[in-house]
Amino acid sequence: NILFQLHDDEIDFYGNDEDAMKGLANEFRAQDYLTPYAAEENLLFPMSAMLDYMGKRLIATAITPGMAEPRDLIEIFATDDDAVDDNATSAWDDAQDNLKRAVKKLGSSLNIKEHTFSFDGQKEEVLLAADVQMFVDKEKDNYIMSCARVLPTEPPTYPVPSWRHHLCWQIRPELVQSSLDPVNPDAFSAWAGRSAREDNVAARNLFNRMKKNIIPG
Repeated sequence: NILFQLHDDEIDFYGNDEDAMKGLANEFRAQDYLTPYAAEENLLFPMSAMLDYMGKRLIATAITPGMAEPRDLIEIFATDDDAVDDNATSAWDDAQDNLKRAVKKLGSSLNIKEHTFSFDGQKEEVLLAADVQMFVDKEKDNYIMSCARVLPTEPPTYPVPSWRHHLCWQIRPELVQSSLDPVNPDAFSAWAGRSAREDNVAARNLFNRMKKNIIPG
């Protein structure tokens, strides 16, 4: 029940050895950074370990407990035999609402901006980055995973060296938290949403402040 990911297997996807190693490590680094904030909201991560050996990088991740699905509602959430379906549905809705509230508070702690984007004609509300996954497991615990992109992307230089730039190079969390306004983690990506232009400018200004003011200081 352990998932192993080797950076050699990702080189074709990321384009080169360095980006593959960095992209693979971002999930582990994100969990390490997020853990104290997530713990305050009772959010859990799959247990992971990162191993470097002779120029190779390996991520080992424990398979998470089963994700709750609609067909599991009666077994997991039902409490009254006389009204099983209604109680299960209501409890499931409450569990989803609690999960969203916890993730929303997490985003606020990180200074991450909520945003929306359209997918197949439907508006999707995004509390962190668009590809962060969150779910309630069969033990009624709240999990988040796929957090590799939870921090905003470093503004790309042109021509962009790789169309997967946003998967590898991210702004430091301390810089994001120092911003006067929340920062869109999906800036410079297809999921930035309606205010993409403004959010891209804000992220670039923040990054430039680091280079021009914070680092020299």
